[in-house]
Amino acid sequence: MADTKSKLHVAPDPEPAAHCEELSIAKPSTFDPNKFVSKRSAAVAGVETLQTALPHHSISQAKDFVRLHPDENTHWTPELCFVNVPIKGVKRDTLHLIEEEPRLASGRLDLDGDAFRMMYHVSGVEALHALRDTLRVIVGANLPIGHDARNRPNLFPFGTATGRNAHRRSLYNAHAGMRSFIIFPPDRIGLYLDWRTQEVAVAAALSGDSALLDAYRGGDVYYTLARNSGLTDDPDPKHWKDNNQPMRQRMKALQLGINYGMGVPSLAKGLDRHPLIASNLIELHRRAHPRFWTWREEQVQSAMLARRCETIFGWPLHLTTSPNKRTLYNFPVQGGAAEMLRLAAWRLCEAGLVPNMLVHDGILFELENQEQIAQAVDIMRSAGRDVCHGLEVGVDVDQRLEHGARYQDKRSMAKKMWATIMHALQAVKAIPTRALP
Repeated sequence: MADTKSKLHVAPDPEPAAHCEELSIAKPSTFDPNKFVSKRSAAVAGVETLQTALPHHSISQAKDFVRLHPDENTHWTPELCFVNVPIKGVKRDTLHLIEEEPRLASGRLDLDGDAFRMMYHVSGVEALHALRDTLRVIVGANLPIGHDARNRPNLFPFGTATGRNAHRRSLYNAHAGMRSFIIFPPDRIGLYLDWRTQEVAVAAALSGDSALLDAYRGGDVYYTLARNSGLTDDPDPKHWKDNNQPMRQRMKALQLGINYGMGVPSLAKGLDRHPLIASNLIELHRRAHPRFWTWREEQVQSAMLARRCETIFGWPLHLTTSPNKRTLYNFPVQGGAAEMLRLAAWRLCEAGLVPNMLVHDGILFELENQEQIAQAVDIMRSAGRDVCHGLEVGVDVDQRLEHGARYQDKRSMAKKMWATIMHALQAVKAIPTRALP
């Protein structure tokens, strides 16, 4: 029997019909895409370093139905920056253009401290931030220093919406490198105590999330975030903490950002990782701590209905007509941490251990002996237990300065900034060479 199967013959494409017109897709004219241009090298190898490419259709998929326009000025753009944003109920992520540098609505660069910290993974940004912070204090020269060479700043208690102090004109408002100007008398012990991962402890206690409570008791939650992000393979949390202070500071800001509703694009930028990794980390956090996420939403809903919310000891926040949801996420935890600091300060004063300075999550002391140090630690721990429903909030000795020792922040950038200040003073002959540390 003869083979009657049809055969496929390959024939050349016919000439396009006269009535068919080519569709030319020019660059957008309603907005300027240049602000989304990548600041990295425009090379094939550089494409892999972008947060993602634009995966609409590849040339192989389009086959002969698309051709690259020969006019690069009107139809081509440089490499742009995109992020994939997962949308609830949508099967595929939505692409969003982003700027590599954070900007304000006016188009000017965002020079806020948080914006700088989000970009610390970019070489030189942390050093630039340190220099700006230092120059701001030096040029302003408005630290209130008395005849006894002591700095007495304004504490402004209850100065923020959450009840935190809004202290001003202190070395703790400057870059950490500037704190090396602090020296205690040789016959006294300078001591800086801080609560261990204070805001995570408050969030765990107030939400009653058993997994978050276990994570707090078990170790360093910032180390866990770094491991899950693929930023470290160090198996020892303590070794990682001692040798990766800049990364730990980044992880601290990002971990707290997740707690307060940070989105995928911001987390991806802060981690310098693909948005899919950032999205996965947020989802992992949601699954690991479901009670915390439920409690957080309940706090917002309750505040919206009552038009107010308050901390554990009654500090209130009255809502405006259109409150920021992240402010409501933030309030119970920040307010609880503020209560802890106030309670500890009151008890310390009652015990005759008057603090030198109240900082965000720590207290600076000038003490006389080991017994006073132990008493101060016990009082701070008791304040932590009372605010956190019995949870033991650790208190660490961050600085212990004896025999007139100079305050030295542990972070490497702070040490570099202090050395830069000293060399600059030497260069203008403000101090002799021997005065350099």
